Formats: sequence, structure tokens, C-alpha cells
Amino acid sequence: MAMDAQQHQQSSELSAEENERESEDFREKGPQTGTGSLPSGFIGKHRLQAAINHLNNQITILEEELEKLETIGESSTVCKDVISSVESIPDPLLPFTIGSVDAGWDRWFGGAHHSRNHKRWI
Repeated sequence: MAMDAQQHQQSSELSAEENERESEDFREKGPQTGTGSLPSGFIGKHRLQAAINHLNNQITILEEELEKLETIGESSTVCKDVISSVESIPDPLLPFTIGSVDAGWDRWFGGAHHSRNHKRWI
């Protein structure tokens, strides 16, 4: 009988220690998501409000960009104007030559035209 009482007391002490450990774990980790009545994607109202404000800011930025794009004329006509103005003005950094600069280079890369096979030995 004394043995049963001692075992019962030890088991109750162990269960009390386990309960204390479980409550400490609960305090450290918090409630498990996906269990109980809370949905798995639960977030706080302040974080949710911040996310909504961020999305509203992005929406207003996109609306402003769309308004700017609507006021700009057709891009194809603007591009044609830019290309024609760039092509009409010669580039000061590029040399202006008519024909080849060095006829020797043209002969070298052109190969021997009078040979039978027209093979190039480079």
C-alpha cells in the first residue's frame, strides 16, 4: 500500500512538472497556428492595415503613371521624329569617307579574284 501511494505521488509530481513545462512552452511559442479556432493565415489588424495602406499607395502611383501616359502622344510618331533628327545630323566622332579607307585591306579580305577556286588563305 505504501508503495502504491509513493508511486501515485511520483506520477502526480511528474504530471505537474510536465504541465508546467507545457505552459512555459505555450508562453514562449504562443498558440499553434492551424489548431483551435484561429485560421492558419491569421495576422494582426495593424499588420493588415499596413498591408492595405501599402496596396493603396501602389494603386495611386499606378493611376498617376497611367494619367501621364494618356497625356503623352503616340510613341511611334515621337520615335520617328527622333530617328529622323538623329540621322540627319552627322556624328562628329565618326570619320566621313566615301568608299573604302584602305584598298589593301579590301583586297586582303576579298581574296584573289583571278584564282580558279577562289580559296582564301588566311
